[in-house]
Amino acid sequence: MPNLRQQITSYLTKVAVIVMAVLLGLFVFFQIRSEHETVLRDAKALFFQIEQILKENRQELESLRGEYSESTLHRAETIAEILGNEPEAMWDIDELSRIAAMVEVDEIHLFNRDGVIVAGTVPEYYGYSFNDGEQIGFFRPLLRDKSLRLVQDITPNTAVSMPMQYSALWSKSGRFIVQVGMYPANVLKVTQKNELSYIFSLLRANAGVQLYACDRESGLVRGATDKDAVGKTLAELGIDPDTALTNENGFHAVVNGEDSFCSFSVLDGALVGYVASESAARRSILRNTGMMAAGLLLVTCLMVLSVTYYMDKYVIQGVRRVNEALKQITRGDLETSVDIRSNLEFSELSDHINAMVKSLLSSTRKISFILNQTDLNIGVYEYSENMDRVRYTEHVPQILAFATPQNAQYGLGREAFRAIVDSLRSNPVEGEEGIYSLRTGDSTRYIRLEEISEGSETTGIVVDETEEVRRRQEIEKQRDLDPLTGILNRRGLDSALAELFRDPDKVRHSAIVMVDADGLKSINDSCGHFNGDLYIRGVVDALSHYGQTLEGKYLLSRNGGDEFVMFLYDYPDDDTLLRDIHAIRQYQDRETVAMSGGTAVRLHFSVGYSLRKDEETYYGELFRKADERMYENKRRRKAEAGQHEYYETLI
Repeated sequence: MPNLRQQITSYLTKVAVIVMAVLLGLFVFFQIRSEHETVLRDAKALFFQIEQILKENRQELESLRGEYSESTLHRAETIAEILGNEPEAMWDIDELSRIAAMVEVDEIHLFNRDGVIVAGTVPEYYGYSFNDGEQIGFFRPLLRDKSLRLVQDITPNTAVSMPMQYSALWSKSGRFIVQVGMYPANVLKVTQKNELSYIFSLLRANAGVQLYACDRESGLVRGATDKDAVGKTLAELGIDPDTALTNENGFHAVVNGEDSFCSFSVLDGALVGYVASESAARRSILRNTGMMAAGLLLVTCLMVLSVTYYMDKYVIQGVRRVNEALKQITRGDLETSVDIRSNLEFSELSDHINAMVKSLLSSTRKISFILNQTDLNIGVYEYSENMDRVRYTEHVPQILAFATPQNAQYGLGREAFRAIVDSLRSNPVEGEEGIYSLRTGDSTRYIRLEEISEGSETTGIVVDETEEVRRRQEIEKQRDLDPLTGILNRRGLDSALAELFRDPDKVRHSAIVMVDADGLKSINDSCGHFNGDLYIRGVVDALSHYGQTLEGKYLLSRNGGDEFVMFLYDYPDDDTLLRDIHAIRQYQDRETVAMSGGTAVRLHFSVGYSLRKDEETYYGELFRKADERMYENKRRRKAEAGQHEYYETLI
């Protein structure tokens, strides 16, 4: 076996070789980094230039769009004025076409008060309404506010997806809505100047550099200085699209068979790439690295010889004794002390090691003292693979609900303690990060547990957060309830429906039932809002009593005002479900609600429902259909009641 000096020499030689390799690696790394930083700097400068061009083009485009928007609105006003003076022209397509040509618009559409196209220059659009698509739905607010004058951005129209700019406003009489559409030819021409392929034609890249403009989603190259790349995808060129999107500091890729360094940036919604060939930079780096390696080899040989001599004479013996003492300490023998006084450095090292050991012995006591000065129920523990028992502060047994041995510093065994922690981790609290439930007797407590491991050592902290978690749970519960009636609000209903529809087998045959209290405004106006609230509670009481008679299950919520929703579900078939739905008629116009002052009123409400089809997993459509039928029921009941009030006072 070689002696210590030989080993030191061997180790130093290996270390020196490693250091030399590392230095060479760092040298190469920084050279490559310098080249890459140059590429990134040039790329950013070019990207900035492109961005400035796009900014100037956008300013021109915004100015032109503003002119078009103002122009379309003025034309709509002009047409509304003409039709207001000549109402018979509304129904004459030829006359409307003549007016369109006169005011220089491409389309005229006339909407009735319900937002449906009833006339215009394009008969194919008759019957479209503000509910038929996102584009036409932009003008839906006109139905609520007749003072609005709306201009829409250039958008593909609903019928044939042609890019158009529309504006709309009410006629002065308020009988119809005028909408005009213009094909924005000049705007589209300026928009083309914002295309990166056009901008590339204005730029000149450095030698060995290619520019690419790609679609962010598909990676398809829309424009490039390399014309052969247009129409290909980034993957076909050798560039990973995900890396191009997420790596802001540049990356390597083999592009068209050549090693390259790439920098990509998102400009104006497109992915723009700056790709530089690395062949020239690589030759320079190899030449410089060879010269650096020769110098490092000479320095390394001199260093190994010098350090070996010094280590053998002044250090090796002292290190051996320190190592023996530290070996005992790391095995858990904290009573071991180090006493090496061969020189000043080893003397100070011995004192520091002994002080460190004493500090370790008292650390648990100090932590417990500090934590006891706070109002928080916090505990800290630590252990390692070399320790048989866990060290913890005095609150840990109380928080984790286990009996502590007599020695609090080295208490529970490591395996037993680990089993307690693993059992706690098996009960995470939903919606709470790092918090777990702990059942103790008839109550449940909530414990925050965090651990950090370094090598074989593990340190953890436990905090009893029972009160805080219960407070948050109560707040969350109250947010889902209507404060007046105590039933679910719309937020609570949405949460409950979303949970149910995650498992359609729980829903089975189901339906949405919309209920609207009739006459609430009359009661508020005549009897006061206090009695109006009693009327609303009366509706809830009637619906709750009705729900208790159902064969299936139900959810009841108040959507606000006088509107209520019932979701009936878990029925075996539609016949049973319909029978229960029709049974609600027993509560229409038959129940009474006690008012203040000893009077009572008859309870009236309108009803609409919608059955869920087997394949439907989105309940939004059920709401819409049920709401339409409920308003049909309200109109029919109003017609049957004539001009009478929706409620009657009883003695």
